[in-house]
Amino acid sequence: MANEIVFNPFFDKEILFEVRQLILMYGTRISCPTRTNFTVPGEIIDTLYYIEKGRARCYYYHPEGEEKTLMILNEGSFFNEAAILDQVIAYHNAIISITTYDECTLYKIDKNTFDYLFGTSDIFRKAIGLSVSRKLYITYSHVINLSFNSCKDRLYQVLYATRDLNYDSNEGWYKLKYRYTQQELANIIGSTRVTVAKLISTLTQEGKVRVLNNKIEVKA
Repeated sequence: MANEIVFNPFFDKEILFEVRQLILMYGTRISCPTRTNFTVPGEIIDTLYYIEKGRARCYYYHPEGEEKTLMILNEGSFFNEAAILDQVIAYHNAIISITTYDECTLYKIDKNTFDYLFGTSDIFRKAIGLSVSRKLYITYSHVINLSFNSCKDRLYQVLYATRDLNYDSNEGWYKLKYRYTQQELANIIGSTRVTVAKLISTLTQEGKVRVLNNKIEVKA
């Protein structure tokens, strides 16, 4: 099963264009530096966010200090939509944190505006439904991945899914779209930095990845 850590909205062009027009019309534009927190434990959620530019990270933080990255949201993604749809979730969403992964341009929509758009726009309602269902699928994939795949397999899946297909490969080797630290990879696959370092070495010996100038490349 392919790794589903990176969330892409996968809307068709018509939906993407019309939803974006609604967001630009009704939303408030904000710019945020890297590592800006939007959803933190204990906070009641009443605002929808749309990522115009950049990425955001959804993660679980354990009180003992461990983190587990649940998904990385790309441009065109929403976050907080499920909590606004279901206020039970909004009041119990304390276990999830969301922070910007890069410098981001976002649009925010308050709950009253969300309710208006959800009630009057078929396109907006469809986009929100697709976003929620896609994230449910990613959550399901996480459960399967953690239950049946080894740390090595999970790491390779993350690297393979992140390969840059626009890069002119050299004998089937691809650079990665994003450069993750070993700790970030550990947070994604549910392991430790030391284990990730060992697994990268193992995958290199198996001919599945290579490291050039401190940058990982993956074999297609």
